[in-house]
Amino acid sequence: MSKAVEYFILKIPGNIRFIFPITVLLSCMYTLANFGRHREITAMRASGISMVRIGMPIYIIALLVTGANFWFNESLVPSCETEAKILIKSLDDPGYERRQTTQLQYLSSDKMRNWFFGYFDQEGVQEKVKLKIFRPDPVTKDKKIPVKMIDAPKAVYKPGIGWEFHDAVITDFTEEGLFNA
Repeated sequence: MSKAVEYFILKIPGNIRFIFPITVLLSCMYTLANFGRHREITAMRASGISMVRIGMPIYIIALLVTGANFWFNESLVPSCETEAKILIKSLDDPGYERRQTTQLQYLSSDKMRNWFFGYFDQEGVQEKVKLKIFRPDPVTKDKKIPVKMIDAPKAVYKPGIGWEFHDAVITDFTEEGLFNA
């Protein structure tokens, strides 16, 4: 039962993100309508307050709400949605969460090697390693053409020596970047 409650709590921010802007819009419209109905704007103008000064609190609140909405949509909602997805998937597959937190994908700084580690261990022995090596396309310069792919169940990095792949399957590609048969 607690997993169901946790799931629905994690889904609440995703629903609030649609309601929040409409709520703010309606509250601003209601406030301005009340100002008009009670002639408060007329009273403020009669006392010498400019329209910019009258509207300044609304602009400040709008700016704060925009910032809060941006944080909400870009930070809180995606993390809650991810947690909810992991929670649902881990109910069917208990090892799902461990796999999600131990997988790693890395693109080298020169963007010519793409690494994928099925199980990344900080102690040194990596499992389910896939390495794809590229070369720049001589025609377009911005595209990459695959040269070689290494698929190994285990790999170990040895400082000063480099990577040691165990039982690796190496696939070469043609000049056009197609599988070499």
